[in-house]
Amino acid sequence: MLLVVELMNYCGRRLMVGLVLLWIVPGCGKTRHPAPPAVTPIVLQTANGWSSAEPRIAMNPSGVAVSVWSQFDGTRWNVWSNRYLPGSGWQGPVLVEDDDLADASALRVAIDDAGCAFVSWYDSQGGYAYVNRSDASGAWPASPTLLASDSGQGIGMTDVAVSPGGIAVAVWFQKIGAHYQIWSRRYASPGGWAAAVRLDSMVAEDGADVSAAVDASGNAFAIWKQSDGVRWNAWVNRYTAGAGWGAATALETESTGYAGLLSMAFDAAGNAMAIWQRETGTPGTPTRIRARRYVAGVGWDASHVLLDDPAAGSASWCHLGFDGSGTAIAIWMQYDGSRTNGWSRRYVPGAGWTAPERFENNGPNIFLPELAVSADGSAVATWASSTPARSDAWASRYTPGGGWTAGSLLESDDSGNVYDPHVGMDDSGRAIVVWVQVMNALTTMLARPY
Repeated sequence: MLLVVELMNYCGRRLMVGLVLLWIVPGCGKTRHPAPPAVTPIVLQTANGWSSAEPRIAMNPSGVAVSVWSQFDGTRWNVWSNRYLPGSGWQGPVLVEDDDLADASALRVAIDDAGCAFVSWYDSQGGYAYVNRSDASGAWPASPTLLASDSGQGIGMTDVAVSPGGIAVAVWFQKIGAHYQIWSRRYASPGGWAAAVRLDSMVAEDGADVSAAVDASGNAFAIWKQSDGVRWNAWVNRYTAGAGWGAATALETESTGYAGLLSMAFDAAGNAMAIWQRETGTPGTPTRIRARRYVAGVGWDASHVLLDDPAAGSASWCHLGFDGSGTAIAIWMQYDGSRTNGWSRRYVPGAGWTAPERFENNGPNIFLPELAVSADGSAVATWASSTPARSDAWASRYTPGGGWTAGSLLESDDSGNVYDPHVGMDDSGRAIVVWVQVMNALTTMLARPY
């Protein structure tokens, strides 16, 4: 059984994620907006007269960035990219794949220190999972690598992660027989993509919503939600460089509720942190944000930590990342009964988790916040606001010693709604935010520095 919630539908394009609870309510009181931004967003997509969706961006330590999105051509949705080079800017839109069988969906992107980018996706009708890798100059092979074919049964969301040195792990969930299983393939040069390996161990239940992380030594984690026939729990599997994948391990074995929106990140020393949300009872009950730390050479902490304040309302849509010192920053959104706010906590090595604090204070409800963390200790959160009139793109910045800014409006075009903003950062704290916005009846792929 797969549990999915339709978050939005723009231009006929559905974005599907697992077990998300959202509260979009009209803004209360007066909404005070900062002055319009001094930087005008630029259009990244090709001018073919059709809409774009699913914006994503990855940025390496030196500031080279790759943004990807799906764009309609009148018949199907294709994968496109645009590469950013410090000092010269965006290089122009490039088609990433030549699969004309079905729509590309659920795009993910990662980039290594050399500037080689990886993008994964699945086609929503044909039942195939793909990945493609650009070289350091930004050139994409004409044909992507086929990760898996579903033989007519079903393939779900993919993810891809890469180490600084270019070792990548792609993951996906796939229906084989009566149930969905978790699978992975690993990329290394020379050699290319290795054979697929199954990561879960359940015989008669489903796994879904898998994501991946890779550290500087080529070790990796995959994290997913696993059904036990009654509920969904958080599970992981670790890849150890030189040894391979281990056994699937439960991060929690709760008797109530459902886990979802799971992700992981590594620090520079090979320690890791998992984060996920969990409903406290049956579907529709309040959700909490949980995290659990992995220490390299030691293993997992004894139990997870509750990150959000239950008194502040139901929480969802969580993300985290590490800076160069091993400090983790986590964000989520939380509904307090009147509006949806953005919250954050930091994990400081040797001290533990700081108290929850707001990462925005700008009035409108926030929607689907995303996060990037820089090696210099700074971070940027971005989100779409939600008011009765429209949705806008916003961002706030965290600086060590200074905390979070109140939030800044990224665009001043009030003609159409903003959807799905994402952010990338380099090691010096430079950030780029991408999103799609309705302009002249089309959703258009936009970007601006922040």
